[in-house]
Amino acid sequence: MRSRHNLLAVSLSLSVFAAAACAQNFSERDAIIVAFSNKLWKIYADGQIDSLSIPLPSQPSSGRSGIGSTRPAPAPDMSVIALIADYNLWLYELDSSQLSKLTSVGQPYNEDFLAVKTYITGWSPNSQFLLYAIAPGIAGDDGPVMKREVAYGHYVFDQRTFVHTKVTFPKIYNHTSMSLPATFQTWLSDDSVLLQARNPRTEWELFKFSLSTQTTELLATFHFEVQAVDVSKNGLWMLAKAVDWRKRRCRIVRIDLKTSKLMPMTEWARWAEIQHVALSPDDSKFSYVVRVPSSSEGRYNFRVKIEDTVLHESQSHCLVNWIRHDRVAIMSNEEITILNVPTRELLATYHLD
Repeated sequence: MRSRHNLLAVSLSLSVFAAAACAQNFSERDAIIVAFSNKLWKIYADGQIDSLSIPLPSQPSSGRSGIGSTRPAPAPDMSVIALIADYNLWLYELDSSQLSKLTSVGQPYNEDFLAVKTYITGWSPNSQFLLYAIAPGIAGDDGPVMKREVAYGHYVFDQRTFVHTKVTFPKIYNHTSMSLPATFQTWLSDDSVLLQARNPRTEWELFKFSLSTQTTELLATFHFEVQAVDVSKNGLWMLAKAVDWRKRRCRIVRIDLKTSKLMPMTEWARWAEIQHVALSPDDSKFSYVVRVPSSSEGRYNFRVKIEDTVLHESQSHCLVNWIRHDRVAIMSNEEITILNVPTRELLATYHLD
């Protein structure tokens, strides 16, 4: 069941501090699907919103770095939404309202065993493939320390054939001389993903990993860690947050995926000041959030910037989702704000109780 609301008129009780998941792929689209906790909304460029009701039990959102998240994940073409419920992966088709259970190994912990958890890692650009992970619960969180006998790891689900294929990311010797799997960063194409690992020289290495051939290609080596990666639609370059842990600083960089050439896009800032880096759907602009001290001692304000221009400022943590190349939806604890990027015109404000 769907109901349409005007953002200016309706106020709902909703927690939005959790990171938002949204489908961002097409430069001329007029809407995006955004997940706040376990609630889903379709936000339109004209300031309207649809609430999407999905018959699944709610559960707290969580995530594990390099593995995935339990937050709902709309496919880039917005045809389906991947969801986690009862520790398993489900697929919801928006047109037919059909709900399909894709895994059955997930289960909660008991007095003897850790939980078996399912995480959504990410959709391929063409929306055909979904990368997800099966992982044991963390000892200490669940109480017991014994793992169930389950085929843990990453899998690719093909929604055209409904076939699940296990993939094994390569193991890299990191700075502690331990052999650890490289961690997922993002999809590069419909067949390859970007992985990151730390080598014995404490450098960060980026790899291209082919899912079909299970082969690895070293793309670049840097003295900083890459975070918040967003790849251009042609797959030739990416935007990322570069974190230099030795000097506790960060900046936004553009990296050529063919030559490894790096172009700084911002000046260096303190390591936590730059957040939520994202490309516009047509790759022509980028957005990010800057944390700045407020007039109240110990508190911060959050500025939304489109490259060098301040678009919006909030007294609470906020996230930016591009609706199309000239529209953004900004979510904070208090409200959703839709803005025209070129003119900075306020199109709608949706207050959250």
